[in-house]
Amino acid sequence: SAEGSQVPLRTNGRLVRFVGRNRIRDSWLATILATVAFPMFLVKLVKARLARGSWRETLFQLFSWGSPTCQTRLLETTPGAVRFVCISDTHMMHERLAIPSGDVLVHTGDFTNHGSLAEVRQFATWFAQQPHRMKILVPGNHDMIMDSEYYSAFWADWSSVKEDPASALAAFDNPSVHVLIDKFIEVDGVRVFGSPWVPRYAPWQTAFNKVPAELQAHWASKVPGGIDVLLTHTPPNGILDRESTGVHCGCGHLASLLSTRPNPPRFHVFGHIHSDYGSEVRGATTFVNAASVSDYYSVGGRRPIVFDVVPNRQST
Repeated sequence: SAEGSQVPLRTNGRLVRFVGRNRIRDSWLATILATVAFPMFLVKLVKARLARGSWRETLFQLFSWGSPTCQTRLLETTPGAVRFVCISDTHMMHERLAIPSGDVLVHTGDFTNHGSLAEVRQFATWFAQQPHRMKILVPGNHDMIMDSEYYSAFWADWSSVKEDPASALAAFDNPSVHVLIDKFIEVDGVRVFGSPWVPRYAPWQTAFNKVPAELQAHWASKVPGGIDVLLTHTPPNGILDRESTGVHCGCGHLASLLSTRPNPPRFHVFGHIHSDYGSEVRGATTFVNAASVSDYYSVGGRRPIVFDVVPNRQST
């Protein structure tokens, strides 16, 4: 019956339901906690500084104060290179970003705060309107309704009315927009694979969560070899994955897979961890954490990270 379809199957508990149904943002919670427990906030700030090289880096990663200390434009002069413009974790602040031109606009998840259909439709309209000839989206753990299996079980934690995951996916029905949920696409000879899954990181469960044992098998079976650009929501463990106090929170199984691949991706783009934005080269791969807001949900000096890919693994 219609009434029976409204009955939730699972819940994360009363506190999560209160936060979700009342649309209380993580940024508000972080600010309230910092104000109420100010001495603990100061301890956290000192730990963050000890985990990083300077106060400039610390203040940028936690609050988006100042300008990035990393390269944000990794460009080629080779003719035929495909330009990727990367953003992530916009949390409904997408209109505050200055988006540069390019061939492909990439978003690696958490474009919403609570994964509601209204949020999805608002973002999808903006995303489709961007001038890049191709837009690629990989959802994140905040984008609840995009994970239909999760949403069917936990929808009542995030809404008083059950919404339709198919309608959320349909919001991206545009010839220039591609949603990658364990899918492959080729762009002018550049091979791209996208996957939204993250290690379950808290007592409560959000979208696209898997326990470590599940992720080990998932990455091994789903991520193809010979790709040029890998898009995930989670970072690999140990690479641009530091929480504010310096703890590494990325996926160890993903890191292990990439380190043992004979032909690893040339670029790996992700987000999820707001406090380690930047780019870093490890071996044959350039890693990009494109998180567009800080730990306290400020865009500030953050900007999209741009890189060029020469198709077919031509030498640069």
